[in-house]
Amino acid sequence: MNDPVIQAIHRRAEKFPKATKTSVIEKFAERKNTIIKEKIIYTPKYVEVRRKSKEVERIAKNIRTMGKHDYFGQRALLYDEPRSASVVATVPNTELWRIGKTVFMGIIQGGMLEDLEYRIRLQFTTMEFTDLFVDRVIGRGTYGTVKLVTHKNTKRRYAMKCVHKRARAELERQILAENDHPFIISLVRTFKDDEFLYFLTELVTGGELFDAIRKLNILSQPQAQFYFGSMSLAIDYLHERTIVYRDLKPENVLLDHQGYIKLIDFGCARKLNGEKANTLIGTPHYMAPEVIRGEGYTHTADIWSLGVCFYEFVCGTFPFGRNATTTQELFNDILHGKLTFPSQVTSKCAIDLMKRLLCRPDKRIGGFSEIRKCEYFQGFRWDKLQGRELDPPLIPAKETYAEDNRGNPPDDDQLATPVTNVNWDRNF
Repeated sequence: MNDPVIQAIHRRAEKFPKATKTSVIEKFAERKNTIIKEKIIYTPKYVEVRRKSKEVERIAKNIRTMGKHDYFGQRALLYDEPRSASVVATVPNTELWRIGKTVFMGIIQGGMLEDLEYRIRLQFTTMEFTDLFVDRVIGRGTYGTVKLVTHKNTKRRYAMKCVHKRARAELERQILAENDHPFIISLVRTFKDDEFLYFLTELVTGGELFDAIRKLNILSQPQAQFYFGSMSLAIDYLHERTIVYRDLKPENVLLDHQGYIKLIDFGCARKLNGEKANTLIGTPHYMAPEVIRGEGYTHTADIWSLGVCFYEFVCGTFPFGRNATTTQELFNDILHGKLTFPSQVTSKCAIDLMKRLLCRPDKRIGGFSEIRKCEYFQGFRWDKLQGRELDPPLIPAKETYAEDNRGNPPDDDQLATPVTNVNWDRNF
């Protein structure tokens, strides 16, 4: 339960129970009960799922499956418009917590409200691919290209990730479509043709965290708390939904214009439904020992990667394989090397946290609930981080993109124009 909207409402309910006395617990005993019907205007209300799960459906097609602590209805509180999708309870005994507009607007304010309104504006966007024109390339990767595109009429800008069709791209689309968190990139629409799959997402303009931490050099405790805490919240959100990310590193974290993080690139992510993953996948320096061994791993592999990032923040280098010249040497050091710390790192609580993150799976910190209890975060205002009320370590002075460091080479990948049979992805 780390979404800032949910957290803020629960804190208000705990501190001021009378202020939320109009809230109601609604129970749906039967499976397939319709909670909200598409195209109908209801009395505005915000609803949180308290128990079990439900689906949001549009024209008999599943859009998103929600679980405990997910929520809906925030759009109706801000805009007077018909519901854009039906909400159906898919399991018996679903429970919802409903609150009214007055309470909601009294709680969600400032930066949190601004971010919520921004994410809402991205939802259910209707447009044709021909409404978009390409401005420039802003990133390149192994499987494709990321471009800055602009809507011809609204002039709103987006990022368009263009990748060759493959099984993992379809899984990435499914995972992104289910996520709605302020520290995770928001997917707007998907588009496909005969050869490529296109991900239209929000545009994040502040550059990579990788570059930011190099500008800041060794991070102070408040700076490390900010970035590590934000990444922990994003990863915990995914883990609550049984998603293992598998490629956590500063290059996969962008900064928005306010200096807050956005986790991007879900090409390595997958869902675990009780089983273990076995694939050797990710970036070598950030891989957990159990991933390298191929012995089967779970969400704790992401906790190791968080530990590598935290070590990088505090120590300014990698915990393992600093002098490795080959992947095999790097893997050997991760598997058998001793965890040591630079002499300038004297914070006992920081060292203790790194030790608990970078250890064997059965001894490793289990997740966010244990991280926030660590001495390193004693007195840290998680509520202010989630409410976007903390001053970020670095606020971008201008728009920055990964491709800027390469001199923005010509768009020569032939992905600017769809090939044939273009259409919005019917499965989105």
